[in-house]
Amino acid sequence: MNEGMVLRYSGCGVLSAGEALALPGNLASSQTARKKISESAAAMLQAITDGLEQLICGAIAKRTADDFTSFRKEVYPIYRDAVLALPQLIRVVVPANTLDILIQQSFSEMEADFRDHELRYFGAAARDQALFTVWMQRKIVDLLNQVPAEKASVEQGTAAFDLLQKVVSYGVWTRFHLHCLATSMHSNRPIFPDTINLMVDGLRAGVNAYAHTRQLVDVLAPRQLPDEEPPVWDDEDEALLRESYAPVVIE
Repeated sequence: MNEGMVLRYSGCGVLSAGEALALPGNLASSQTARKKISESAAAMLQAITDGLEQLICGAIAKRTADDFTSFRKEVYPIYRDAVLALPQLIRVVVPANTLDILIQQSFSEMEADFRDHELRYFGAAARDQALFTVWMQRKIVDLLNQVPAEKASVEQGTAAFDLLQKVVSYGVWTRFHLHCLATSMHSNRPIFPDTINLMVDGLRAGVNAYAHTRQLVDVLAPRQLPDEEPPVWDDEDEALLRESYAPVVIE
């Protein structure tokens, strides 16, 4: 992880991390965004989006697992750094409330796309994992939005910074593989069978991102519970625990 690209653990930095994980790929062409930003800003965002798409198209074009792994190792650092820098750039030209709307729209559109168009591109098993991953990414953003804007205390800082690094590391790794599946659908390019399992494995990193997000929020915005009330373990947590049994390796 490039420390220069790791966002601060204040409320603003945490929010930027959420935007990096959820940033809609169609921002530059969104009608909602175009009503709020200038033509030159839209052109700049489109150029960045096109650059990211070129990297992803190169990944999904690989026919073998070895070729995909080798290509991913080469381009992922570029993708990661661009994704982490993009929220700060976008917030200069897109109003915050507009960006919040676009992020929520992107989740809904992605869920609809995976439900309706996935089978011809990568099959039901990958579809189910992708839908679960989109749901987790939405949960991560919702959790990060709960963190107050004020800066964390010194005592909290070290732990928060370490947790935020992990959220970003696992979250952007997840985003890369989710981006591969989304581009496969939108560009009408089926993924080769030898590489699909690697992409599904990449999606499982979202479980780690979610777990570290829960920890980060507990550090920065601890919940006040009565002493007699036990911690709540809901069905969502149980589902994520089952998913987390699979090991995740980020190259």
